[in-house]
Amino acid sequence: MFKPQKPIDYERPSPQDWLPASAIKWDRSKGRLTVDLPKNGEIWITDVQDTNSMDGFFDIGHSVVLWNGFKSDRLAIGDIAVYYNSQYPMGCIHQIIDIKTVDYGLEFTFQGMNPLITIPDPVPVRVGEIRWVMLGVIY
Repeated sequence: MFKPQKPIDYERPSPQDWLPASAIKWDRSKGRLTVDLPKNGEIWITDVQDTNSMDGFFDIGHSVVLWNGFKSDRLAIGDIAVYYNSQYPMGCIHQIIDIKTVDYGLEFTFQGMNPLITIPDPVPVRVGEIRWVMLGVIY
């Protein structure tokens, strides 16, 4: 049974727009939604695992649209991306909550979006470990 939770009393950064609104078109006569995706890089459409870390934003059975043609210098706090490292060799999709400049370049801190169960991911993430940025979710 669903139990309503107290409202969160802070603003959480949202992902930036990686696609302009003009790239999304609706053709009512055909019942077709089209999206002009970036021509550089690849698109990966995959389903979400049942980890509950992103509950409230997406969950098992939802599909995410990911893109690997992004410029790493455009990554920002609020973006949702997939990274691979020793902690998550199969990949992890979470939100960027902090970016620091360190000796070897940029260091990212990620965290799931479910405020009831998540804490920042335990290992800092380097630029080269971020492989995909999320463009959207299909519910």
